[in-house]
Amino acid sequence: MRLGDTIKFHRKKKGWTLTELSAQCQLSVAQLSKLENGKSNPSIDSLRKLAGGL
Repeated sequence: MRLGDTIKFHRKKKGWTLTELSAQCQLSVAQLSKLENGKSNPSIDSLRKLAGGL
């Protein structure tokens, strides 16, 4: 499973939209969308924020 698929799976499991996840992890909706669709690779800082938010 790709990282983007994992992010999307856990976001949907919580019933969150990208906007809600964005508020939880302090990353932009655009950045989260790119990560979920495999169009961007996260930095270590972004991974930490995602882990904290999810």
